[in-house]
Amino acid sequence: MTKLYLVDLGAATQEFFFFRAIQGLGSFRPLKLEKHLSLYELGLLSLSSPEADWTPDDDPKETLANNLVSILCQQSEVLKNHFSIGIENQCITSIPILLQGYIPPLACLPMFVLRLATNVEWDDESLCIYEICNQLGRFYRVRDPQYYFLDKSQPDLKWTIEHLILPSMKSDFVPRTNLFSSSAITQLASLDSLYKIFERC
Repeated sequence: MTKLYLVDLGAATQEFFFFRAIQGLGSFRPLKLEKHLSLYELGLLSLSSPEADWTPDDDPKETLANNLVSILCQQSEVLKNHFSIGIENQCITSIPILLQGYIPPLACLPMFVLRLATNVEWDDESLCIYEICNQLGRFYRVRDPQYYFLDKSQPDLKWTIEHLILPSMKSDFVPRTNLFSSSAITQLASLDSLYKIFERC
């Protein structure tokens, strides 16, 4: 039966990459960053974003960025062994390849680093793994093209969605929640229903 759906690509791919993170736990190939990025500088960048909700009543950004560095350096072994997130000399050196051929929106890396430090319950191993997968899904979800830093040797985002992400979602994606009830996927029409309407005409 042929059906037509409207898909919220951001919400659906966030769920998809969460699934990929759970599915590949401990076996990811690393995507090595061309330049090692300072966790401290990423922390400062993230705290300057409206998404961080930082206010002058909070601790100074520099203090919070140093706390971020301390937390993630302490957890570097977990991040590397389970997720191929490399941290060396207080810099992030690699992130996991959740889908071969797809590079996540690296403009979102500062917020990803901040959320790893603040939104993960590091003292509970099971919850910790689950929450890191949540943050990976949030980081890797498909966004507008301006969030991606793609060079001329890489396919454009539209091609990647059409030829890599959507076929992979179709073949092996098992969402943890009902994407229909969350409005991430909305059925617009069913060919069978249309046939019945035409038969009555």
